[in-house]
Amino acid sequence: MTNQLKQKRDRLLAEIGKLTRLRQGQLSKQYYTKTDEEGRPYRQGPYYVWQSWRSGRKQSVRIPSDQVPQVEKEIQAYREYKRLVQELADVTEQITLTTR
Repeated sequence: MTNQLKQKRDRLLAEIGKLTRLRQGQLSKQYYTKTDEEGRPYRQGPYYVWQSWRSGRKQSVRIPSDQVPQVEKEIQAYREYKRLVQELADVTEQITLTTR
């Protein structure tokens, strides 16, 4: 059993090692409402904003629309990283509890 757990731990470490780009936070779309010369409102956008927390402060960075697919991949990679790290912690704990 312990060898299987160690193999699983090694596999998880290898998967984590493959993640070369990631980004914490979220990407949101924003629109602005403006009025034309006749006073009619219209929507302008979307504008993409990446938001995250750094040193206890919220950070917002506008992302050009051509970079949105890459940023979405990086955010998804961070979610995968968190999942893998939790699984790694669980497996390592199992190894710890089964060996002396």
